[in-house]
Amino acid sequence: MSGFSNYILSIAGIILISIVVELVISEGALSKHIKSIFSFFTLAVIIAPLPTLLAKDNLSSVFEFSEYELQEGYIYTLNNSRLETMAKEEELFLQGEGYNNVKILFTSSNMTEADMVIDGVKVNITEIEFLENAKYKDIDGLVLFMNDRYVKEFDIKGEKIVYER
Repeated sequence: MSGFSNYILSIAGIILISIVVELVISEGALSKHIKSIFSFFTLAVIIAPLPTLLAKDNLSSVFEFSEYELQEGYIYTLNNSRLETMAKEEELFLQGEGYNNVKILFTSSNMTEADMVIDGVKVNITEIEFLENAKYKDIDGLVLFMNDRYVKEFDIKGEKIVYER
């Protein structure tokens, strides 16, 4: 086991022993003294590695790891949240432009990588509602507007933009 693991186990052990002793001893004048002694031991265990840490030139050597594990599940969750947030922002943008009930779904083929790239978008316009302030009053004009936007703003190739009508 590494030194850091031993340190944590020492702290947990002294706390566990303190709890057991506290449960076993009866209330009285002696129990106060015993609790004080175990408090002192707990404090001593916690501060014991400080001289070693302060003597080292570089504190990063205390937390040395031979391997780094990529947490793909966490990265996937972050990227998924990012895509959902971008889709909601895009839906709000389209509402501001005069188009209600448009559903957006951004897709990526590398969801478990830290530098995820958006490579597609699905646009559901089956229930679209054109408002008075809409620049384009027909589906074809809107599709051209959205194609141009997704190519320029999100660098999505035209064939990767799919519309559900």
